[in-house]
Amino acid sequence: MTTSSRQDPPRRWRRLHLGLIAYLIVLVWFIIAFMIVPNIEILKTVFFSKDGFSSELIQKIFTSQRAVCADGHNNDRRHC
Repeated sequence: MTTSSRQDPPRRWRRLHLGLIAYLIVLVWFIIAFMIVPNIEILKTVFFSKDGFSSELIQKIFTSQRAVCADGHNNDRRHC
């Protein structure tokens, strides 16, 4: 009898595993639903128009003095 009880995990461990699995599922859903999908939608709205992909905004950002200086990696502060 002792060998069969060693093979079967106690009920509390089964409940813990189910609870942990449920928690992880909810956590992954939350991350996808509220962090990843909205950012993808924003990027689609910004970079895709009726005509397709537009790189015009990327060009505007890289030519903007304000955006280039705001990144914090510019060591030459005379231009900012």
